[in-house]
Amino acid sequence: MKVVSFCRVLFVCSFVFFLAGCSGTQNSGSSQPPAAENNGQSEVVQKLAKRYDRAFVAPFTIAPEYGKDYPGAAATLQRSMVEGLKAGKKFSRVETLNRKKPVTGRALIVKANITKLRIASTSARFWGGPFAGSSGIELELQLIDGATGKVVRTKKMSSWNNSWAASWNFGASDRSLLDDVGKIMAEYILQTIPEQ
Repeated sequence: MKVVSFCRVLFVCSFVFFLAGCSGTQNSGSSQPPAAENNGQSEVVQKLAKRYDRAFVAPFTIAPEYGKDYPGAAATLQRSMVEGLKAGKKFSRVETLNRKKPVTGRALIVKANITKLRIASTSARFWGGPFAGSSGIELELQLIDGATGKVVRTKKMSSWNNSWAASWNFGASDRSLLDDVGKIMAEYILQTIPEQ
């Protein structure tokens, strides 16, 4: 009889603690930026003033405090974006910018700087699960007219995953973050190019 009542008390206490944990408020001092509310609608991308036939990609840069922790991040992001631009088939050529050769004609120069980066490691995700935190990236994308050298578009982009979802898929969204954001960047650039 005492065993049954002890189990019942333990169950009720556990249930109360569970409910109390779910009823808290969200911390306003979160390091993760708030999600933009767009009611399920995608952003309308404004087209550039003219069409570009070629794209030259300058080597991506990363803030020094993140570059030492993620040395290959900028190159991975750049590779993924270049693959996306080539797959989009809006440019006759997509190549790395050679600073020794001048860019002429209807060419678009693409530059990006990673300003913030955090990728939870596989072991941290395995042992800590959602408590390893979110993985995410913030960057600034610049589109420059190759003929004039003027910046025709600057766009701040960011993507942060859900730490609970990342735990559920064993960190797959952590590992694919840079590739996914590179594809998103390419899609954005392709949407800015006018048809004519």
